[in-house]
Amino acid sequence: MAGMLHVDSVIQADLALRELRINVAQVRDRSFPFVRRPRPHRNWHLYDLAQTHELAEVLHLIRLVVATDTAERPPPPCSRRGGRPRVPLGDRLTILLWQSYRGAANRPAEGDLRIIGLGLSRRFSYKTLERAYSDPEVIAALPRLLAITNRPLRGLETIFSIDGSGFPTTVRDHHRRERERQDGTQRDAGYLTSGSHACVRNVANVGVRYGVVAGWKSWTDGHLPEVHGYREVFGQTRMNHPGMTQQLGDGAYAIREIVGQTVEAGVSCRFLPKGNANLKSNGVAGWKPSYWGLVVNPQGWLAEYHLRSVSEVVWEAMKIRPPRKILKRLGGRRETEARLRAVTYNLRRLAYLKWTEGGLRMDQIAAG
Repeated sequence: MAGMLHVDSVIQADLALRELRINVAQVRDRSFPFVRRPRPHRNWHLYDLAQTHELAEVLHLIRLVVATDTAERPPPPCSRRGGRPRVPLGDRLTILLWQSYRGAANRPAEGDLRIIGLGLSRRFSYKTLERAYSDPEVIAALPRLLAITNRPLRGLETIFSIDGSGFPTTVRDHHRRERERQDGTQRDAGYLTSGSHACVRNVANVGVRYGVVAGWKSWTDGHLPEVHGYREVFGQTRMNHPGMTQQLGDGAYAIREIVGQTVEAGVSCRFLPKGNANLKSNGVAGWKPSYWGLVVNPQGWLAEYHLRSVSEVVWEAMKIRPPRKILKRLGGRRETEARLRAVTYNLRRLAYLKWTEGGLRMDQIAAG
């Protein structure tokens, strides 16, 4: 009797594995009969109003976010060194965010100060702006600014999609074109593109409901795979959104270590497994429960998984505004420029959500 039960369990496990691999293969070759979700309704009148008010709203949010960060951190110690006093950190952050929003170089950004009132304490030259990209105070402030921009969505955004992409440093290099030429094994292993020129690699974790970046990491070392930034980006997202319930991602994240880390944090995950995947846990308790739905209810599992397309939409939107290469030459400054793009994208997104989502309260930014 015991032998027959063992044989039945082996047969069931074999059928489950076969069903899993058939479904994965159909998804990867786009032959799976997936039931598409309905197209969401958009109020175009409110969207038009958001576009016409974008500049004023972004200026207001830049001032609000920087003022909030200034009020929440302790004042800097008084310096006894001689010479002119340093430009306040709030002023440097304000002009950096404005420069990133405009997509301007250093000298045109200094020219903007002569026309647009950004609430700065005093004027300063473009050299101060240039040095700010490698300033440790600025680098430490950018994760705080990203967290502040997520405050209006805390408790509302619970599902997030992680994905990586690159910002080119030359006009002729394009991340998507390099991605199409990339070998399939490198893509499955989670490596970003490695073209003939340097590229700033990035990983972003994006809320699927409102499309705001909740976690971000940038680096310039082309030998590091995309998945190496998962722990840091996932940790940022959990800190900014304690009510996080689900993490989505492509096949590069279908690794037992990542699945185990995610499930141990109390978050379910939907990562498309590789074609030769199996249901053996190998010491990771959350591995089989994470993929069992792809066997017994593939339509429901894939309906949740395909929400990750929001992160691809966010990457496209981020590269359209501004549609230009990374301007800095030094690796550290290139990473700072990429991080600034993430913060300014969030500011622009909040400016639109203020008009299209009437329930959002932007005063929660300063409320903490």
